[in-house]
Amino acid sequence: HNSTTQALLFGGNFRAGRAFGATNNSLQAQPANFTTGVLGEGSNPGIKSLHSTVLKANGVDPSGWDAAPTIDYVLKG
Repeated sequence: HNSTTQALLFGGNFRAGRAFGATNNSLQAQPANFTTGVLGEGSNPGIKSLHSTVLKANGVDPSGWDAAPTIDYVLKG
């Protein structure tokens, strides 16, 4: 089972044309900064961060659902 996955996020509160994260030649997730999107720094996003990001994009405070950080790089200001 792969330790990485992909998701397509779209809608009014997501920035268009953003790609977040990467894998190496062995298909291992590379750390990324959740605010700037810079690879090689920060941490690897998990499914809980994805959930938190979708909640925040829809106007729901994710702190009541998940303690995971949101991937603000893909969200509109």
